[in-house]
Amino acid sequence: MQKTNRNIMLGLNKLIIRLFGTIVFLCCSQPIVAASADCEFSAFDKQLRPGAEQGQTAVKVAVYLLDIPEIDDADQSFLADVFLRFTWKDPRLVHTRATPCIVNLEEVWHPPLILLNQRKVEKQLKDDVQVFADGSVAYRQRYYGTFSLQADLRSFPFDQQELPISVVARLPAEEVVIIADPSIFGIADKLSVANWVIGKPISESGILQPTPSLPKLPRFDIHFPAQRNSDYYVWKIFIPMTLVIFMAWTVFWVSPQQPIRLSISATSMLTLIAFRLAVSGSLPPIPYLTKLDLFTIGSTAVVFAALIETVVTTALWDKEHLDSALRVNRWSRIVFPLAFIAFVGFMIGI
Repeated sequence: MQKTNRNIMLGLNKLIIRLFGTIVFLCCSQPIVAASADCEFSAFDKQLRPGAEQGQTAVKVAVYLLDIPEIDDADQSFLADVFLRFTWKDPRLVHTRATPCIVNLEEVWHPPLILLNQRKVEKQLKDDVQVFADGSVAYRQRYYGTFSLQADLRSFPFDQQELPISVVARLPAEEVVIIADPSIFGIADKLSVANWVIGKPISESGILQPTPSLPKLPRFDIHFPAQRNSDYYVWKIFIPMTLVIFMAWTVFWVSPQQPIRLSISATSMLTLIAFRLAVSGSLPPIPYLTKLDLFTIGSTAVVFAALIETVVTTALWDKEHLDSALRVNRWSRIVFPLAFIAFVGFMIGI
């Protein structure tokens, strides 16, 4: 009973902490100001873009990455919690209030923005905008959900990926341009994702045109550099597989007349196959080999060659070619380690 009560209290404490964190975030990200009931703007057509006669409307994007809980290689996706702020200027919304007006997004002109690579993303804040006295408009939104990525896994598990968030405005590129707002462009000090180191974001403004017959759309790409921490794979896969190879080589120091040599070679081969099956589910079906694939294939080939050597020397011994069997064993003690070292050096160099 005491244990149950303790678990209930811990659950309540966690709930209170989460609620407190949400309140703090909302207070910090959206200052408390008076409602928009007394905000009066001159009559204008919200369907018309502000300053259309003066060229493109610049939309600035501020980015702050709150968290990346998960990166899924097999699914080619990542889960992100990101805060975005879009700002632009609309001279028709100039007012004399000392504090910004808060109005619904649909009550003013705004660029129709979409997250190009979103899979299942939810908005965490209301669709409200702040209108400042000089006509500047700020739309703040917190997005939480899954985004797709195109990962190049050739160097897996020593790879570096870029986690993208792409913003597109459904307006002609001649009318709107999306650029970075350097005032807020960073990430939280601590992220919950395991086995990855996430760097500061970099951005790039561009154009999206799916086909030549469609209009060009303004595009803004945010990339979060992600370096995989390979320690897990080194200790859990590479080192154990290397030890299995060393185990397979012990037959070179065992007399060819000992039947245990075949058992050692066969066991080593089956162990490597089990390792291969264990890691195959962590990657998507890709049309190329990763560094882990190369190491696994090379290790399998080395162990299989040791198995062949065992069969050959045993056959030579049975035919009473004793000197030849012992000579093959002695040479194998040198040739196999040198070949494996050369293979590892080749794999590291590519």
